[in-house]
Amino acid sequence: MFDLLGFLLPVLLTAKLLLQEMWVCGVSWDTPLPENIKSKFLKWYNRLEVLSELRIPWRMGVGDRSFWSLHVFCDTSQHAYATIIFLRCETNEENLSVLW
Repeated sequence: MFDLLGFLLPVLLTAKLLLQEMWVCGVSWDTPLPENIKSKFLKWYNRLEVLSELRIPWRMGVGDRSFWSLHVFCDTSQHAYATIIFLRCETNEENLSVLW
């Protein structure tokens, strides 16, 4: 699945980890899944419908650039790693929020 900006990564990571778990167990393409993997997959699959409610605002940089700051966070575990980068824009305009 092509996800250039990584917005779906929190959802896709679970599926990728399930695939790795299947490969470690030696499950082939035409073999029924073990019950523990099957239940994890169904739990993940049943939660996918909430993605239809996902809204991503496309707003990049407002206000004076001297009040912009770039923030980077990274984290890792035994199973995966992740990085997020966001732009924080401070402004004096009322009722303006920038979410990233």
